[in-house]
Amino acid sequence: MKDAFDLGCRYPYSYVKELTEAIAKKEGVTPAHVMITGGFTEGLKIAGLAFGRDGENPTFKALLDDAEKFGAYINKVPWNEKLGHYLAEIAQRIANNTSLVYLCNPNNPTGTIISANKLEDFCESVPKRTITFCDEAYIDFIEDANYPSMLSQVKRGNNVIVAKTFSKIYGFWQACAFNGNA
Repeated sequence: MKDAFDLGCRYPYSYVKELTEAIAKKEGVTPAHVMITGGFTEGLKIAGLAFGRDGENPTFKALLDDAEKFGAYINKVPWNEKLGHYLAEIAQRIANNTSLVYLCNPNNPTGTIISANKLEDFCESVPKRTITFCDEAYIDFIEDANYPSMLSQVKRGNNVIVAKTFSKIYGFWQACAFNGNA
């Protein structure tokens, strides 16, 4: 850390390739499958811009204002009775012009988790013309060690984007350790 201290105020562009390759190796994908962004929100915005433009119809729960600014139609699906994603309703609302379906799992702010089998079945059933965006920012908090990341869908060639972050799990751990609670 001492050696890197003087670089802390610099943009990390010269290290992105190395980080991309390390993440790709860890996750078992190619570096072409990995995109590093300056924060989780930036990744969501990029997906919204790329796949929710020109009046297309993303079922997009987060960043509604930004998606609408760029002309996307937002098809909001209410949570189910347990405050989780209502996958059957989302599936019914996917139309010919639906470009992006957004799922946060575990859900923020409710903490609900979609069963692994149901989530995998959903990702496989979404039409190939539609991207499924799986927000896995809080996946490290799922207590079942065998709960799968939807990276398995990416590896199968399905139109799935998986977003992960270092800031949630490591940021919370650091805060707990700093406060003497780790």
